[in-house]
Amino acid sequence: MALQRDPVSVQFDPAAAKLLRRAYAQDGGWAGTYVRNPGPAWVTWGARNGVNLLGKDNAGGGQARTRWCRAFIRSCYYQHEWYYYATRGLDLTDRRVTKNRSQALQFEVGTVRIDPRGLVIGRAVRIRLLKGGAQAMRAVDKLPDSKRIYDDEGNPAGRWADPAARDW
Repeated sequence: MALQRDPVSVQFDPAAAKLLRRAYAQDGGWAGTYVRNPGPAWVTWGARNGVNLLGKDNAGGGQARTRWCRAFIRSCYYQHEWYYYATRGLDLTDRRVTKNRSQALQFEVGTVRIDPRGLVIGRAVRIRLLKGGAQAMRAVDKLPDSKRIYDDEGNPAGRWADPAARDW
């Protein structure tokens, strides 16, 4: 059975593309947005499929905080890897043959923002792109194994997750 993208991350594609384009324009600087909590239709979808979308992100050490935000981050990575070209930027009409490895995507997810009326604005998410090669490796080398996918020997580390486990 071929792996397919999960429907939660797919629905984030337009918002992820918008954030990625802003990040590309920042030339290594941060670009941010807010990810709102899922609406009733997505909460119902999650319940039907046994997934608590606002539950703790249990992939990669929980850095995305919730499964909902993890889906947004997956969408960013997917588009950056498969639709970004150094010469023309993000081109969603032209899927690459091989993954883009020219720049590393780095993300941070903050706490929930609430407006003065007590309504949830969303969770702060920011991304930036690091040049590939030595610059990307220096950024990874600074991280403890608990925040890396692989350790220095190439073994699974704290942020490694099995995509076949369907635990998104």
